[in-house]
Amino acid sequence: MSTEAEPTPSSDGADALVGSVIAERYRVLELLGEGGMGAVYRAEHVLMKRVVALKVLHRSLTVVPEVVARFEREAIVAGKLEHPNVVSALDFGRMEDGSCYLTMELVSGRSLAEELQRGPLSLRRALEILRQVVSGLAAAHAAGVVHRDLKPDNVMLVGRDEEADLVKLLDFGIAKLDSGTPGPALTRLGAVFGTPEYMAPEQVQGAEVDARADLYAVGVILYELLTGATPFAEGETLRRQLLEPPPPLPESVPRGVVALTLALLEKDPAQRPQSAEEVGLRLEELLAGLDDAAALAAPSVAALSFSPTVASFSGVEADVAPSAGHERALRPSLLPRALAQLKRPVSLGPLRFPLGVPVALALALVVFVSLSVTGLLVMWGQRTRAPLTAASGDATVVAQQGLDEATLASAATGDAKALAAVEALDEATRSAVHWRAIARGRTRRGDSASAVQALGRAFEQDGTMKADEALLSDLRLLAEERAASIAALDLAAGLGAVGADLIYDVSTGATDPETRKRAAERLELAQVRASSSPALQVVLALKRARGCAGFADALDAAVEHADARALARLKQLTATRGCGTFKRSDCWSCLRGDDRLKRAIERAEATAAPKF
Repeated sequence: MSTEAEPTPSSDGADALVGSVIAERYRVLELLGEGGMGAVYRAEHVLMKRVVALKVLHRSLTVVPEVVARFEREAIVAGKLEHPNVVSALDFGRMEDGSCYLTMELVSGRSLAEELQRGPLSLRRALEILRQVVSGLAAAHAAGVVHRDLKPDNVMLVGRDEEADLVKLLDFGIAKLDSGTPGPALTRLGAVFGTPEYMAPEQVQGAEVDARADLYAVGVILYELLTGATPFAEGETLRRQLLEPPPPLPESVPRGVVALTLALLEKDPAQRPQSAEEVGLRLEELLAGLDDAAALAAPSVAALSFSPTVASFSGVEADVAPSAGHERALRPSLLPRALAQLKRPVSLGPLRFPLGVPVALALALVVFVSLSVTGLLVMWGQRTRAPLTAASGDATVVAQQGLDEATLASAATGDAKALAAVEALDEATRSAVHWRAIARGRTRRGDSASAVQALGRAFEQDGTMKADEALLSDLRLLAEERAASIAALDLAAGLGAVGADLIYDVSTGATDPETRKRAAERLELAQVRASSSPALQVVLALKRARGCAGFADALDAAVEHADARALARLKQLTATRGCGTFKRSDCWSCLRGDDRLKRAIERAEATAAPKF
């Protein structure tokens, strides 16, 4: 027995415990913080020499049964959870004066709230942090625990050499255990607990909450990480949580990230993602997409080449004639370097002048020659073409004489006059090229329903256009337009493997939950399943697999055909804990007998997913 008495943390203040030994095994080293409920100390186990966080409930509150019960509830919740992204509880008990204490894993770092004081986080870092938050939530939800007060203050960032941010979830003090947990209910229906800015609408109303309330809080945090502010911080927060849509995210945020954020912030829990595992998979897919984009954006060959639609310099592309809503521009970071090169002095005998001078002269010569040749061709064309019998602005006359490439290109950008000229052609005489220009032009002018019809005619007349990246990109956009979504998905269903890939992209990335649902339904059609690429079949097989044997059956195909879309699911199978009474058993032990899982992951990491 220890001879050191346990002081009472009351009249002498929280500092009175420093230097004492609690429960004959924890020596209190220093006070870390104090609040209305109690104090937190850094302490050391006197025998094991392990440093822990010691949380002590104020003695004055030990006479309040509900406060004591909630403190005990926190200990029970923390004791149920053992996960790398959750702070684990180590011990719980009472001191001689009746005060409750709880010892927990001591983590050093900074809260996500402190990190946000510096401003919004980068997209990749935000997604990486959220991925770990969701992983910890998945473990809590699997144990029947709903956090109910998830916010940046309760997310700790612990720096590691191998990982910039290791996330630890804190404070399950008002967590809700499932109804199977013994003990009295600590809250009644209609009671509201939590932090207003992060509370789900059903939580605001005092209704029964489940794991989807935590997912709403994840959406608020993701919004805050991207913008630096919560969506409903100003004004009547609770009313706005219930009634108002979140303000738009910045245009720089990728469409898939916007879709996930808005899905998490749905007012109706049934319209949100239904599990933390589902959110984790979507975050993995978004991160994989960032990796693919970075690889594609990396400069490769420092050469200058031109095509009718794209100019490429040092591996960076820029549209010569961009379409509305689809512009790409040279990276601003290249311009200063290019200008610096043009200012670099060069010598020619006794003369010395900037490099830009001969470059400008060479470009002027190219322009002069091009204009001269163009003029000669125009003169020749005017002499060989039958004279027009009506005003040149008459679209009907232009249609009768045939359309040049410039008119078709302008029509595809949505130019009203050029589009009218193409549409003036009799439908019986329109070629796939005409339908292509009409489809693209109508898409840009917002005539989505007729744009889908025109796309169908283009694909029907020329099967090679089913591989036209610009048309597939338009079809992907049209799939999210309310007036055209069903027709666009039905059209995609008949395009074979590329159409199946597009439908899957909509099912995982569409902003509207109903659109995602419609796309998922079409993935189940026999026609779509039969035409799916081997890579997509792997993704779908992994999504449908149940139990270790089910995943084992899918691995052979994954080794041969997996792409980045399957990576998140495959990596989940590497976890060797999560099953059994204490969640310490390997759920996927049947996969450990060979290296197929490793090879499948390597294949997925090396193979980019289709992009639209």
